[in-house]
Amino acid sequence: MWEEYSSNGTLGIRKTGRENSVPPHEMEIVRGSAYGIFSRKFVEFVVNDERANDLLEWSQYTYSPDEHYWATLHHTLYNPHLHTPGGYSGCLANCERYFVIFVFASGDILLCLFVYFLLSMPIKKKRQID
Repeated sequence: MWEEYSSNGTLGIRKTGRENSVPPHEMEIVRGSAYGIFSRKFVEFVVNDERANDLLEWSQYTYSPDEHYWATLHHTLYNPHLHTPGGYSGCLANCERYFVIFVFASGDILLCLFVYFLLSMPIKKKRQID
């Protein structure tokens, strides 16, 4: 478990040495991104479902809850009993690898999201310089 602390005007987090309880509602914790694009139904589920709120409460003592909260609720392959609307039931390991470029600009606000699947991209060959 982790806790927030304040010492001489400095805020931080530290390990407590205690173990957190098991996740609520027999959820399997799934690591993922702190960022995501979700459907309205999924967001309504996160806001209104008691199990989602219980996971949020449980997560307050973890080091980086944003890296597992969304993924745990969204990945129905590992937590099918949640019946999460708009959930993802595909595989997390050994799938086609991808990377995402996220662009945000202020002013008139430009928001772009580019997803590139690595297998569909040309492979750069290393050049040997003599």
